[in-house]
Amino acid sequence: PEVKIYNPILFDASCNGIQHLASITKDIILAKKTNIIPDISDINNIKNKPPEDFYSYAAELIQNYINNNIDENDTLFKVKITRNLIKRSVMTIPYNITILGVKEQIRDHAKIIQVLNKKYFVLPRQFSKNNEELWLTPYEIADLGSLIYNILNNEIPSLNSLRIYLDEMAKIILSLGLWVYWITPTGLKVNLSTVKMNKNVIKSYLYSGNKPITITLPTKNLDKLSIRRSWMPNLIHSLDASNIQLLVNNLNDDEVIYTIHDCFASLPNNMKNLENKVKEAFLQIYFTDKNYVVSLHNQLT
Repeated sequence: PEVKIYNPILFDASCNGIQHLASITKDIILAKKTNIIPDISDINNIKNKPPEDFYSYAAELIQNYINNNIDENDTLFKVKITRNLIKRSVMTIPYNITILGVKEQIRDHAKIIQVLNKKYFVLPRQFSKNNEELWLTPYEIADLGSLIYNILNNEIPSLNSLRIYLDEMAKIILSLGLWVYWITPTGLKVNLSTVKMNKNVIKSYLYSGNKPITITLPTKNLDKLSIRRSWMPNLIHSLDASNIQLLVNNLNDDEVIYTIHDCFASLPNNMKNLENKVKEAFLQIYFTDKNYVVSLHNQLT
């Protein structure tokens, strides 16, 4: 108490994108696994229980599927699914990661080795049940990416339902020649109206050594595919921003914070108050009288 510390302390939300989606869909399991609500199954020991880790939970889901559904002689059966292996894929679920994106993320963990005319993706030993490097063919590592993508979607049906809902609503809105529009919980009006771009290649004939120049110009047509793909990511980012806006409004004059999306920092004597106010702002969005997904639907219709 007699020492003043000026180095800020940082803390992050628990997989904030999934937190928003869990709250929108009112998915109790996701809410528990991302620490929105406590697991009160052991109420007497709740203070000593460590925080939940959604990444480890997702890794366990995938590992159980492999152990129970993949033949022991299959190379994929030897894969050890860890938090580190699938963290990026889990983080990008709320941002509409594609199956190709997940495959790329898994490949990033491997080194590529060429043997004669064959290419192999070699996963480090920490991702192997046998604690030795695991050699996968391009087909096998692609199958692993597909397996991870499908399990993350199929085992969390509420997220898949929300994704389908948003995509179908976007299709209807765009078919009417309109752009996607919504109002955040703090009243910010957001227009998602990405337009298609045309590339024009221009080459000067005055000097033969000139390289062609590509100029990209906007058209008057909406890029419907881009809008559909980016809606969920933009919605999540707008909810992150709303959380911060509500938080800032509740700060005292002498409280100083730093924030980037779901990462918050402040001085040690402010941390407890800051944590409580972050939670209060989150509750204000999802657990007041209005259900945000109903409010969102009414805006769209």
